[in-house]
Amino acid sequence: MVTDLRPQSLQLRIYPGPDGLLRLTGELDMASRPELCSALQRQLDAGQQRCVLDLTELSFCDSAGLSALVWADHAFPRGVLLHGPGRQLRKILRATNLEQFLTIE
Repeated sequence: MVTDLRPQSLQLRIYPGPDGLLRLTGELDMASRPELCSALQRQLDAGQQRCVLDLTELSFCDSAGLSALVWADHAFPRGVLLHGPGRQLRKILRATNLEQFLTIE
């Protein structure tokens, strides 16, 4: 039997800011992907052209999280800007070659 030992306090939290900014804290994974996609869809429905995702406090991202980032980049007319991804996420973006397709600062 496999038990998830991650503390519940690391769930994804989304803090909307001005001009399409979403600050993510915690973990972006299969369980939290729908929450992020809902927040992104609300921005799209409001006519937002570009989204800035502040990832400086994101502690974990799995393949489901990566797919949400790619979806968002395609969904917004002017794409998505990934601000401040941590060292581990940068390694994953490099290993998957997504750093060539996503805008990262």
